[in-house]
Amino acid sequence: MVDDNNQKQLFYQKELLEEVKKSYVDMKLIPFIGAGFSENIKGYPNWDEFIKILQVDLNIDEVHFFKKNFDNDFLEATEYYIIKKGEYLKHVLREGEDLFDKGREELRKLIEVQFKGKNYDDDKWVTHKKLIEAKDFGIIFTTNWDDTLEKTCEALGKSYTKIVIERNLRDYLKMYLKNHMHKQIIKLHGDYERTDSIIACETDYYKRITELSALDIKFMNDLLHYDFIFLGYSFRDINIKYIFHQMYTILSRIPNESKPNIYFVSL
Repeated sequence: MVDDNNQKQLFYQKELLEEVKKSYVDMKLIPFIGAGFSENIKGYPNWDEFIKILQVDLNIDEVHFFKKNFDNDFLEATEYYIIKKGEYLKHVLREGEDLFDKGREELRKLIEVQFKGKNYDDDKWVTHKKLIEAKDFGIIFTTNWDDTLEKTCEALGKSYTKIVIERNLRDYLKMYLKNHMHKQIIKLHGDYERTDSIIACETDYYKRITELSALDIKFMNDLLHYDFIFLGYSFRDINIKYIFHQMYTILSRIPNESKPNIYFVSL
């Protein structure tokens, strides 16, 4: 009975891989990249490591303070950091400057320290290299703030447009008309170089789910025309829960025979 179940499982996996392969060959597959995709790259912190960095920057001596008070709620932890950092720096605020905005800017600087200046490594950035070299991945979505995808494109000589705000969509179209192999890297939750674009805390998150951005609309439109494969996500991630909610809301209105396929791969 066990062997029979194993055989069925192997058959299902093989069938699924063929399905994914066909979608890729037909240029209907879009990768959606999460934090786990960059975890094996030395120097880029995962969420747990980043939360520890926030605690150190606030000079909190209590061991596991963030872990104990916020558990795995990373958005709540970063919200706390922003508020506290703003309070610490209120004596240097300029007239009209907001405490929360000051805290957000400090968070951006801290993120920049973690990401800026890292160099592409052909031997160690293997998953990124394979992804960017895949000729039929012209569209890539990500919720990551880092620039590993962009640096990989540059190292491999692949042209791309980083899409963080609405204007970038128009920039991409101009480039695509000149070169149909031009890639678009859509950073759904912002880029570390732009403070105003990052979805990093509870305030950002709740604002995002009540105010659809041009990138949300772009995602919803692509969802109607392409299959998606999610790489490097965890189901404890509140971001992926919201994205899945968006997908469910859209796809629940579509007849089964017309629905795109959604694949989820843990790394």
